[in-house]
Amino acid sequence: MKEDGHSMVRHIIFDLGQVLIRVAFLEFAQRFAELFDTDAQLILNADDKGPHRKFFVGQISSEEFHREICALFKKDVSLEEFKELWLSMLGGEIPESVAIVKRLAQEKKSLSILSNIDAWHYNYCEENYPVMQFFQKKFLSFALRMRKPNPEIFKLVARELQAKPDECLLIDDMRENIESAQKVGYRTIHFVNANDLHNKLADMNLIVG
Repeated sequence: MKEDGHSMVRHIIFDLGQVLIRVAFLEFAQRFAELFDTDAQLILNADDKGPHRKFFVGQISSEEFHREICALFKKDVSLEEFKELWLSMLGGEIPESVAIVKRLAQEKKSLSILSNIDAWHYNYCEENYPVMQFFQKKFLSFALRMRKPNPEIFKLVARELQAKPDECLLIDDMRENIESAQKVGYRTIHFVNANDLHNKLADMNLIVG
């Protein structure tokens, strides 16, 4: 069976942050700046390097991450206080997106997560956000030792799902991730909001109503 010249979508792969779970980064940056006596704008404008990058791809432990951040900002903050701050970045489920996931699960769709995420954030999501239970597979940057938009991560996910790339649909809010997945052969939906997502899934005959 074909859809618009492609193989039928067999696997729907969701990003987490800003798709299913809110990321309160501005509030986090302000709290971080207060705790570490630094400028919030430096946090907001930080490039994709440094201890957080290594933490997200599992190159350092949570304890090492804490020590490196304290050393970088020359401030002694307890591990417990720092972890609480780091977890405050997560702002709760996005109800409209969760409703879509529940609908897809009811329709017996194969659902996976592909997320750039660290171990602290992932464990918190599992413990606090019921939406996590609807996913059969979870592909996590800290466990895979690589992250989006590296095309190799999309190839790995397709292999693990025993699927062709064009049998995989990626739903992600980051344009660079969408473009990288498309180059590998994925079908994609650039997430803007839940209503737009629902309409696009309906257009692809992946959700009823």
